[in-house]
Amino acid sequence: MVKRQEKLAQKRQALLLKIQAQRSLITIYGKEIRQSLSLVDMASELFGKMGNSARRRPIASLLITAVVMIFKPARAFAVARSALMGWQIWQSLSSLVKHLRQSRDKPAG
Repeated sequence: MVKRQEKLAQKRQALLLKIQAQRSLITIYGKEIRQSLSLVDMASELFGKMGNSARRRPIASLLITAVVMIFKPARAFAVARSALMGWQIWQSLSSLVKHLRQSRDKPAG
């Protein structure tokens, strides 16, 4: 009987340690997710500002584009291709980001 209680106590202690380790991992993962979301928020804000600036000054945007196209067309096309792929990826992930923001901003309860 005493041996069984000792085994149960040891098992309980092992489970408590496992729970503590899992909580620590969850805390670490939560911090990483928050950091990722803040990076996504900053990138979104930056791209929004760039888009607004381009809309307010279309001639300047066209001039910059023309200069780049004249001096380095291959590089400009490569950048445009990368930007298009990034935009497509962003569009596919935007609903996920929006959902994560909403769940993060919801009050607990």
